[in-house]
Amino acid sequence: MLKQKIKYLKFLFLFFLLVGIDQAFKIYVVHSNFAYQFNRLYILGLVGINNYLYSLLVFIFLFFLSVEFLRSSTIKQVVYIFILSGVISQYISRVYFGGVVDFINVFNITIINIADLYIVIGALFLFTLLLSKKY
Repeated sequence: MLKQKIKYLKFLFLFFLLVGIDQAFKIYVVHSNFAYQFNRLYILGLVGINNYLYSLLVFIFLFFLSVEFLRSSTIKQVVYIFILSGVISQYISRVYFGGVVDFINVFNITIINIADLYIVIGALFLFTLLLSKKY
């Protein structure tokens, strides 16, 4: 029982660390001469939806991801922490800044931020784990 609690505390620490890193970079970028793009669109920078609908979608996603997190193996839980950190960090940015601060130029194709990387990395690892069927 104590071992389980320590494991979840480690996940909680990782979650707050990842969100903190992303938020710190966004605040630094906004208050410096660093080039950035302010993105008010929502889903993959393509779709503009109502703030209330976005909030509802985020909370529904978080509920189902949290349920899956509790039923998963440790390796999947780490992957879910990356995805959760990215989603929550993006949500915090939308509330705090009114949009998302994007500052990482990817091959002159798109501009993203660290939270986007968390989501993409998590999704790729999750896809890999699902293909391997070991976890």
